[in-house]
Amino acid sequence: MKPSTRSTLLTLSCYGAMLLTFLAAPAFCLLASAQETTVRIGYNKVWPAFPLHVAIAKKTIEQHGAQPQWVSFQTPNDILVAMAAGELDMGVVTGPNLAVAHQQGIKVKGIALLAGPGDPPNTLFARKDLGLTSVRDLKGKTIAVNNYGGNFDLYLRRELVDNGLDPKNDVKIIEIPFFQTIPALATKTIDAGFLDTIFTAVALKNNSNDLAPVFSYRDVGPFKNGWNGLILAVNDSFIARNHAVAVKLLRGYLDAVQFVQDNPREAVKLYVETSGNKNALLLDKGNDVPADGQIQLPQMQADIDLMAQFGYIKTGFDAKEVVDSSLLDEAAKMK
Repeated sequence: MKPSTRSTLLTLSCYGAMLLTFLAAPAFCLLASAQETTVRIGYNKVWPAFPLHVAIAKKTIEQHGAQPQWVSFQTPNDILVAMAAGELDMGVVTGPNLAVAHQQGIKVKGIALLAGPGDPPNTLFARKDLGLTSVRDLKGKTIAVNNYGGNFDLYLRRELVDNGLDPKNDVKIIEIPFFQTIPALATKTIDAGFLDTIFTAVALKNNSNDLAPVFSYRDVGPFKNGWNGLILAVNDSFIARNHAVAVKLLRGYLDAVQFVQDNPREAVKLYVETSGNKNALLLDKGNDVPADGQIQLPQMQADIDLMAQFGYIKTGFDAKEVVDSSLLDEAAKMK
């Protein structure tokens, strides 16, 4: 019996649908695979996370199968907010950010150290015309930090207390972006201000006639032997979904850390290329990060304790609650 025109068309339609489904499947799988390996990371290109910049320039993360999507932000606080909203999978934050996240019930963990001590170390500078000779001479002065509750602010308050000054009543602490600190000192808007490693090098080279160091991070009790500057944090939910991808990303990061240690001047140049911050060329090497990339727990605990001491969080807690070292341990075993 000869098939009708209608049944023939239906048969061809079914075959066509099957063919389209078959052809579309590989494309769908590729798209799904790309989505599964993509990691949305909040950062700022001028922050001195030298191994991270090497990873970006040399694509060491992509070489291990993870696909970072770099999203620019102005502050670590903004990054934490975006992580809490599910807009980022990972982000560059600080120890104090992790303390705040813990208090607010935001499920994130610090998983790698991105910037530790620098040479020269982060330093508080004062105007030379004030004739300051000690921390106690800061009494009655206006001092700039980059943000309240950040490392500059906490370490300043700790050093003031250690020298018999009350941070609330004996000085005036204000917020100024660190790249505006030197101009603010020059115009006498402030009396003293904290600078990071790169801008400390600038001040020592170009402003020694007008500015004098008062103290550095290495003078502050808990941080004489090191500190956690910038930290890579991850959402707990991302680890639950994409544990293997996170480990691959960290394997690429460890490759970048090794490159920085083997090629310190080349790492500085790569930072300058990716950030555009030529001031870093004053450095012989970038901020230290240990070969294993791990966050320093004693210093993390000190950050948390200072946050509690100065009222930025209600109570202290064990630093291990906001640090996960196991992912880097896994990454270190990969080739």
